Amino acid sequence: MAKQKDQGDLLEIYFDTARDSISKFQKTLRKVILSEKKNIMVDMTHAPSLPRDYLSSLVFGAKALKSHGYTITFLFSPINYSLLKSSPDSAQFQLEISQVIDDHEPIPVAGSTDIKEETQDVSSSVQIENNTIIVTEETQESVPDILSSLVSKIFKQGYDEAIIDLTELFLLSPALIHALILETLNTGSAFKIRIMESMEEILHANPQAIILNVEVKKEENQQDQEQEEQSPDSSNEFMNSEEFLSAQEVSAITEAQEPQEAHEEKAKKPVHTISSDVSSQEDNSPSNFKIEVNCLKAGNMTVSAFLRDFDSYFQDLFSAGNHIYIDLSNFENLDYNIALKLIYANFQALEQEKKLTIQLLQDQMLTMQSFLPSLEKIEKQVDVSPRFEMIGSRLELYNVSMPLFLQKFSENFKILLNSGYSSLVVDISRLSEISDQAIELLVLAYLDAIGAGLSLTVRIPSAMESHFQKSGRSRALPLEVLRPSSAAQVQQKAVKPRIDMSKIREAMGKDRLTEKLINHQYETVHIESRGTFQNWEPIPVKDDSKKAPYLGVERRLEKRYDSKEIEVIFARGSISKITGRKYPAHNISQSGICFTCPVPLSRNEALRLKIFYQEISFEIQANVIWTKPVPAQSLFRIGVQFSKVTEISKMQLKEIIRKLYKQE
Repeated sequence: MAKQKDQGDLLEIYFDTARDSISKFQKTLRKVILSEKKNIMVDMTHAPSLPRDYLSSLVFGAKALKSHGYTITFLFSPINYSLLKSSPDSAQFQLEISQVIDDHEPIPVAGSTDIKEETQDVSSSVQIENNTIIVTEETQESVPDILSSLVSKIFKQGYDEAIIDLTELFLLSPALIHALILETLNTGSAFKIRIMESMEEILHANPQAIILNVEVKKEENQQDQEQEEQSPDSSNEFMNSEEFLSAQEVSAITEAQEPQEAHEEKAKKPVHTISSDVSSQEDNSPSNFKIEVNCLKAGNMTVSAFLRDFDSYFQDLFSAGNHIYIDLSNFENLDYNIALKLIYANFQALEQEKKLTIQLLQDQMLTMQSFLPSLEKIEKQVDVSPRFEMIGSRLELYNVSMPLFLQKFSENFKILLNSGYSSLVVDISRLSEISDQAIELLVLAYLDAIGAGLSLTVRIPSAMESHFQKSGRSRALPLEVLRPSSAAQVQQKAVKPRIDMSKIREAMGKDRLTEKLINHQYETVHIESRGTFQNWEPIPVKDDSKKAPYLGVERRLEKRYDSKEIEVIFARGSISKITGRKYPAHNISQSGICFTCPVPLSRNEALRLKIFYQEISFEIQANVIWTKPVPAQSLFRIGVQFSKVTEISKMQLKEIIRKLYKQE
């Protein structure tokens, strides 16, 4: 058990390196967070390097405490703070850098190589300049064992990144490459490797080395050659100069150069050209960012300074509201690296459900547009290929001929039967013809669905209705005929009213009939004639769409919400494992749920349920309150009441009801 101190409203938990491991300490934290209702402070100053998803298992408990007004604060070392601060789970916690320094550990000084006493003699020859570890042939064998401690010392000195310089080595040992990969996994982008261009092929021979942040330095000979190529020979310059050539040759050359120079000026004329890559050398120049309300203003600075510090300022901008701005009107070095950074920033804003607007000058707008691809509007091509498409519980047929229908329908219908939906639809409304053999195949499919306890509806166009009637199968199949709206309007106009409306208006004007309507407050009224108009009585119309009142054991205190998207898996007993197929639910409330299953359940029987709705899923215990058979489908409708509801389950249940309430 981790060391704890209860300070009343604050519970302090400490990580002890002598007896705690990070996995056991994580389990202890999860139990404490789910059981306590107070502010919690977790001191992990002396913890080793943590994985980036270390806080993911604690998020649900943190949300539950946050809903009650409590917070969870973590104290980390600078290394762990830099690793976990950028993780998406850190938003649910308060992360701080611990200022505690051990008494037995000396304060680090920039440029020194202070490490543990047991490794002091091994690493005394390792040279460190600022945040760069320089590895030589003499120290290559010892560096893999002490690399982690050297990098941690650099971070403790206050640097944001650590660089290991391997340019003085001739070959890279496998042990050193393995140590570099492990350190990159622990520290992420804050650890960089500087190598020569000749080492790049050796380094990439290891497939795992692709994750390394490599900075390639060119060979000195190659750099000298490039400089020689760029600087022309002085003798050649004099030979080609105007002083050496005759007057006639000078005039001929100038005439030939004029169109070429005009062409070069024309090529250089557009303002929005792609700038060169950002220099790989370190740039310690200060950045010039400023946040005003919900706007991040960028002043004049270098491109590398912009790319280095933009992310930290942009993350602080998310708390400024739903609409945020980036003002680049005073920034003069807009190039394609900046454009890529801004496009990625827009994706980050969309993930946080924010709207991002970038403010640019006119010339900056032209430069930005040159980095973006042009958009062209085209017409969608109609797919005329024959195909069977499965869309949820619906099987749709497009451009399918009758021979192909008879060959492939049974195969695709089996997939529809195993889709897990209770109400199935076969849509052939887009077919131009139907044969008698195809109708018989649809009847067999309907019988298979009924035998599996499912319902099936066949959707057909109005042109096929007569063919189904002639075949004699129109009554055996549940058909849904899609009629054109114009045909429905014509039929509505052609039907003559069977009742003289003038007589009905005259009868409704009489006091006795009007009083009965007002006193009973009927929603709809059907008037039947019983001999004379004086004996007419208002009778309520039977509305099948109106829900019947819930009586007896079916009553609940809370309002119930209907949805066809909720599904349930259950296990009988309070400790049984939840397995099996998903069953559709009819309605849900804060106290219970109603669903359909193929087996009858006894009253007061204990169940363990797992409820699914869109991306939400959670487990909950319940007791059976009532069971009713559904003879038409050989199923049973079950009503249960939730018995043991945890805080996390209650939050997810409320989230489902909130979404269903919005849909209504």
